[in-house]
Amino acid sequence: MKSFKRGRCWEYQRHEIFLIVILCLLFGAGTAIVGEMTFGISDYIMFPSSEYDVTISDELMSTLNDMYLENPDKEFGGCLNGIQHKNNILLTDITNVELGTRNRVELRCKNETDLGTIHSHPSSSPYASSQDLATFHLFFNEYNHRIEMVMIGVDRIKVFEAGDIRLKGKLYK
Repeated sequence: MKSFKRGRCWEYQRHEIFLIVILCLLFGAGTAIVGEMTFGISDYIMFPSSEYDVTISDELMSTLNDMYLENPDKEFGGCLNGIQHKNNILLTDITNVELGTRNRVELRCKNETDLGTIHSHPSSSPYASSQDLATFHLFFNEYNHRIEMVMIGVDRIKVFEAGDIRLKGKLYK
């Protein structure tokens, strides 16, 4: 399991990992129960953020890495789907995948099942452009997305939440 820290201290994450291991021992190897969700935990990559614990399945991460490597000079993007329980998000699928130009991709992620979007930056820049910020703002406010992600390399993803987005000096939540 890969862990990408942001917002939470390592000590807290160690306690979460310990709890997951205990749950696996109680309910069978490779299975965790979170609220009413049940899913295998052996093949997931976690991206902690300040508001949500975002986890990406290995299958989805492999798909994203392949798309990133296959399109080194063009942005790609799509809608992220999965399961949300309280502040835990498990991403398992990408839909409506679009291939764009070097610095632009059009995303159509307006379904209730979309938890967010992901798009790549061929330049590997972790910074959101003004177009990214405007799009994130729209998705957070109009379509109730929880997260927006930018892929900046193999296994390298930056997570944005509504509290991260500032347009014209104003903080949007």
